[in-house]
Amino acid sequence: MYPSEIATDKVAESLIRKHFSLESKLVGDYPKTVSLHAFARLAAIKNDKTLREECRQMLNPYITGEVTHNMGSFKHYNIGGNATAYFAWAVNSDALKPLLKEHCDKLTSGHRGVSGLLIGDHEGLLSRFNLTDEQYWIDKLFGTVPFLLFSGLLLGDNSYLDEACAQIKGMVDVFRNPQNGLYHQCYGFTGPGRPGLGKITEDHWSRGNGWGLIALTEMANYLPQTHARRKEMEKIFTDHVVACLKFQDKNGLWHQEMTRTDSFVETSGSGFILYALGVALEKKLLAQKETEKLLQGLRGMASYIGMDSSMHNTCEGCCCPGKGMIADYMAKPHPMNDPHGFGPVSLAFSQAYNLGIKSIAIA
Repeated sequence: MYPSEIATDKVAESLIRKHFSLESKLVGDYPKTVSLHAFARLAAIKNDKTLREECRQMLNPYITGEVTHNMGSFKHYNIGGNATAYFAWAVNSDALKPLLKEHCDKLTSGHRGVSGLLIGDHEGLLSRFNLTDEQYWIDKLFGTVPFLLFSGLLLGDNSYLDEACAQIKGMVDVFRNPQNGLYHQCYGFTGPGRPGLGKITEDHWSRGNGWGLIALTEMANYLPQTHARRKEMEKIFTDHVVACLKFQDKNGLWHQEMTRTDSFVETSGSGFILYALGVALEKKLLAQKETEKLLQGLRGMASYIGMDSSMHNTCEGCCCPGKGMIADYMAKPHPMNDPHGFGPVSLAFSQAYNLGIKSIAIA
């Protein structure tokens, strides 16, 4: 029998445990870094020493090089990516400072696009090592910005924070659709297109918007109020959350193609958006009346989480499918327990707990 009420912290924790029960702990990939980030944040929110120590033990094989990494665009994924940077900052780890500085320097001195997409005084957009100078995708905001942010905060190095801001501004300028405020996913994968920009995919993919939004959310959450670009980052973040809310369905969730309710409900993107909404409420960047939209989304999400914490309706890995058309994104499968779903949904429920929403009535 399904419960009539669920505890938000228990849901957040059980999703991460489910994820790691399904895969080898010594094989890494970027969805695991999201789940580790979510687990570390839950430990910090609850100030739970046991969870914090467990998280440390889960991250240690990444830090010591025991983990074999089979999916990832950036070298710092090998050491646990955003999760390690967040955890190190949260516990004020002096021991991890040299490792984070090494990887921040590798990242910021690494490959950049040279397609004229310059960002102020910066060289240009950071690019994955195995793409051409003409290829970008919104997922890179997740891959770079939180790592730079948390490392910069721990190291006291504002240059990393400045780089994070520049990457956000540059990527949003490329991928934001001015007509609806949503983000497209990929640029330069399907041949020539708009003059001066190349071909940008037609989609408004839910997790693609989420990959961008997780970076904006962490900046809104943790970029110091004294930073020169704080207000600019807040506006970019708030504008995107507001744009996403316009496409929330009657059950509080978002679809694979966010502008098409005839595409399937997609849980990973919905999780990221709900997390962002929770942070916007915490930071008072949105009116408190929007709390009902968060509650509606969490109730809706509960119907896609099994009693054994299995996750349903998560799009499989996706980077410019087919010709990058909306129909190509809508055709992607959503297998049960796809690893991309656990971390984003856990973040949403842990943020609800952080707001004082300890349980959700679902009956």
